[in-house]
Amino acid sequence: MDEEQEVLREAIDQSRAAGRGRWCCPQELRSRIATYGGRRRMAGASLAVIATEIGVSESSVARWATSPAPEPTAVQLREVQVDCAESTGSAGMVLITPRGYRLEGVSEAVALRLLREL
Repeated sequence: MDEEQEVLREAIDQSRAAGRGRWCCPQELRSRIATYGGRRRMAGASLAVIATEIGVSESSVARWATSPAPEPTAVQLREVQVDCAESTGSAGMVLITPRGYRLEGVSEAVALRLLREL
């Protein structure tokens, strides 16, 4: 057993012993596991081998090894260009959002409400 692996395994065991009931791995320990797992993966080890080495489940190693989701950012308004198109025969406005949603034949109030919820 390599020294880093042994230190990680001890830290995991201590963390489990300190908790009550279901174990929740502290963020700092998750980061250490992710770093160790990344190095071992680069060396060719499978997730199953890494999980066995440090004593956690394979799914936990896989989840912690992926980069964390970025923090949500504030909504930013974008400049849009309004083009006049030929009538499609529908009553009311036609709006296509930057994500491709198309709203046709709805009132302005309904369009605003739908856009807020999308």
